[in-house]
Amino acid sequence: MPIRGVLSRTIAFCSLSLMAVAATAQQFQQPLMIATGSWPSGVVAADVNEDGRADLIYTDYGATATSSTTHVLLSNGDGSFAPGQTLATAGASIAVADFNHDGHVDLAWVWGTVGLGKAYLALGNGDGTFRPAQELGTFAILGTNAPEFRYVMGEQLHDKGTLDLLVEDAANPSLITLTSDESGVLVRIVGTRLQGGVGPMATADLNGDGHTDLVIQSVVGGVVDVFLGSTDGLLTLFESFAGSSTTRSMLLHDVDDDGHPDLVLEGVDGRIEIFHGEADGSFSTSSEGGSGSADATTGLGGHLVAVTDIAGCHNFYTATSAGISVLLGQSDLSLTLKGIYNAGPGRTSFAAADFNGDGELDLAMDSPEGIAVLLGSADGGLGSSRAFSAGQPALRGALGEFSGSGNLDAVVNVSASQALLLHGSGDGTFSSTATPTNALVSATAGVQVGGLPGAPQGAGLVQTASVTVDLDGDGNQDVIAAYDNTSADHAHPTAAAANAIYLWYGNADGSFSTPVVMTPSRNFYQLAAIDLDGDGRPNLVMSDGYVVSVQSNLGGRAFGAEAHFLAGMGINSISAGDVNKDGFTDLVVANGGMVIANSAVGPTTPASDDVTTGGITVLLNTAKTKPTHAVTGIPTMVVFTISTPSTIYFGQTVSGSAIVTASDGSTPTGTISFFDGTTNICTIAVTQAASCPASAGSGFAVGRHTLTAVYSGDSTHQGSTSAPVTVTVLPLAPTTNEFSISVTGSATTRVGGTVSLQVTVTPQTGYMQPVQLSCSDLPSEAICAFAASTIPGGGGTTTLQLSVMAPRSCEVADSESRTAGLPFASTTLAALVVLLLPGKRRRTIRNLLVAVLAICGTASLTGCGACTDLGTKPGSYTVRVVGTGSGTATSIMSTKIRVLVQE
Repeated sequence: MPIRGVLSRTIAFCSLSLMAVAATAQQFQQPLMIATGSWPSGVVAADVNEDGRADLIYTDYGATATSSTTHVLLSNGDGSFAPGQTLATAGASIAVADFNHDGHVDLAWVWGTVGLGKAYLALGNGDGTFRPAQELGTFAILGTNAPEFRYVMGEQLHDKGTLDLLVEDAANPSLITLTSDESGVLVRIVGTRLQGGVGPMATADLNGDGHTDLVIQSVVGGVVDVFLGSTDGLLTLFESFAGSSTTRSMLLHDVDDDGHPDLVLEGVDGRIEIFHGEADGSFSTSSEGGSGSADATTGLGGHLVAVTDIAGCHNFYTATSAGISVLLGQSDLSLTLKGIYNAGPGRTSFAAADFNGDGELDLAMDSPEGIAVLLGSADGGLGSSRAFSAGQPALRGALGEFSGSGNLDAVVNVSASQALLLHGSGDGTFSSTATPTNALVSATAGVQVGGLPGAPQGAGLVQTASVTVDLDGDGNQDVIAAYDNTSADHAHPTAAAANAIYLWYGNADGSFSTPVVMTPSRNFYQLAAIDLDGDGRPNLVMSDGYVVSVQSNLGGRAFGAEAHFLAGMGINSISAGDVNKDGFTDLVVANGGMVIANSAVGPTTPASDDVTTGGITVLLNTAKTKPTHAVTGIPTMVVFTISTPSTIYFGQTVSGSAIVTASDGSTPTGTISFFDGTTNICTIAVTQAASCPASAGSGFAVGRHTLTAVYSGDSTHQGSTSAPVTVTVLPLAPTTNEFSISVTGSATTRVGGTVSLQVTVTPQTGYMQPVQLSCSDLPSEAICAFAASTIPGGGGTTTLQLSVMAPRSCEVADSESRTAGLPFASTTLAALVVLLLPGKRRRTIRNLLVAVLAICGTASLTGCGACTDLGTKPGSYTVRVVGTGSGTATSIMSTKIRVLVQE
């Protein structure tokens, strides 16, 4: 329930909502961001709830070979997603496929320790949820090292039966093929040592014999191993193929449109080559297309991500440390660069699908705080800000009119003695090639603030940047300083190793007040003060090398919440200027790619085989109206507190209150708005009785949320903003089994017979709720009956009798049952059941039934009630025994049995 204020001008709020995870209107063009609370891995796209939309599956950071957590995100159809099920898994690689051919997407993964591996399968229900995982069996590790299952996929290697699970162990270079029977038991394990090492896998029928073939890109060996398939699923090494240089990435795609898959390879320096696929499964020895001699450091080349067909042409998405490149395929199979797009620093996991239903291929990829989705457009571009390559890592940058064109150009340092110039076009774009210049960018000399009152003196915090500027508009210079925590993991920040931002407000006599200390959500060590709103007040702009953060200056010495933006890989400096001449200040970021220059620890260059390049990312300011703020009047203060815990689980609500007071004791009027970052949760009047809607405090997405309360001000009172309040939303605990169901006895009978089975419900520790039993997936005209349909709390055993009706003709059926030919019989019964359902749901189902009655009633004149042969025919059937537990949360468990009906 809403919290009511007990003090004058206390504004209450409850049920704050952030369920929509699509990107809202932002100050800079960005990919759609899906918050996950940490840097995700193993991003996969699949339609898990069968609504025709591509959903997402990802694994949390920190996965090990024996433990991980995997999440399902269900698509809303517009590029946004809603949280789905959370599962306890192992490793960061999840195989997503319909393993048992029931039409539903399943999940498979492997667990491993020295000498031993285990395979698990969670069958999909088709509604976006998955059944409890079953262990398929164990398998031996081909080596003595602790396994590292880096690549896992499901594929139909056998001509019949369930899909095979293909597992690559990077620590003991090998391919392990796991085959299970229809009951989910491993029946064959084949291990193959990979002499060239493991790598990404791709499958296709390369030689046209109807069997699935396998291609593995050997990361260590730099070659592509081609395995030909067979009827029984056994793979035979056909050849090891190499391009003109060591292979870095690959794709299989019919680029020359001859009906045979071609091999597309990225080689050294990001060069793309296309090798013609032959009818026997081999590939040509010379390239028939690609990027040619182009320099991939310009963006024309790089790590192969995906290929899409637009207007009869094959366009490629590639990744370099400058951004995501779109390469347009030409009629001669050569490639040209359309553009480079900002995707942030993520490069470990990609998923390609149409996420917003517009028919164009989109990209989803890992990001420091979630999943970034770059929406594709009809012209082949991607929906994100643009990036421009300098050909080398940019260590520092600046904007200025360096070429005399009247446009702002960008200069970036690529070494201590060399700089490159990117010519500005005046529309927010820059030249595609950089030219040498003598105009080196000098380092900004920030004042050392050790002598200011309250400056941190202890070990562990190192001053990395400072800015002197008038923040509060009082005519006195203020000082802002950023302190980096030397023990921080900047890619994966934690509260235990936080940075600090110190603000000293200047006095008229030249002295400074006691500092205001801010603890940022990430380890920001770069700092700038830039007026991005056009209101005359400089905003705080910061970076930790991975994201850019902007905090609006709200006046009254108050700042808004952090708003985070992706700005390429390796953010080394931030410059400001109106690069597209629209009257608003834009940001231009110098990107070092894999080279991150942090003055506290020195430049870092992670080891990588990717193209070494960098450049600039241009964040065009999309705030096209200048805000108006009341900067005169009586100062006010907002105190914002929450009454619920600062750490909650997904689905729990947040409640709290805000108190607005005036410095002279007068009564403020106007409105107060509650924000989650830059998202306005609700706006209400400044009255004691006002509160946000009850729907506003639930559904916060998983991750960290910075909440603030902003008072609008009125004709006599200044606006003000509260100090930020941080709420952390954790994922739901992984799904656990409350109870298990087992079935024993012979499930073989003859036509018209009955099988009698024993069903046992065994509760897990602490579960004492009754469990109701039922059957699903019954064959035609079979009947399921339990001696006791409800097992009491504590578990128990009952008898299940499964009866099948003998096959018979329609004439016999008509003589035995007077309702068999009536088209309305079953729907009439359903209508009676609907009368027992509650209001809204009853009305919905009743409307559907009316439609069914009308359709079937009309069709019965032409065969809706037509009779066909009836009864349960001989054969093998999979029947599911389902247990539904009661209690505060419904628990549903099931198990499958194989029923054999003989003649």
